Amino acid sequence: MKDASEVRAGDLLVQFDERSLLLKKHALESEVHWAELRVADGRLHLSGLYRELEQIRLDLGRLTITSPIDGQLTYLLPLAPGDTLRAGTAIAVIFPRKHR
Repeated sequence: MKDASEVRAGDLLVQFDERSLLLKKHALESEVHWAELRVADGRLHLSGLYRELEQIRLDLGRLTITSPIDGQLTYLLPLAPGDTLRAGTAIAVIFPRKHR
């Protein structure tokens, strides 16, 4: 995506690296499966695993940034692999498309 590009709501703007979270998710899913097989002694352990798995799913959803509106992308923060952003950092400026 480049500055001055036309974007539609839902268009991908940035995809952050999700490999480490995916590995953690797969390992946790295996642990959940194993605990489900041993339900009698793992019920309390399972609820914690389910909560952790749901948090990973939420975190994965935050790694994909899409345009919230139709409009013209006027600025996209230049990012390089390994960059870390503070919560709330603006990564794009999009001027809404005027509807006629």
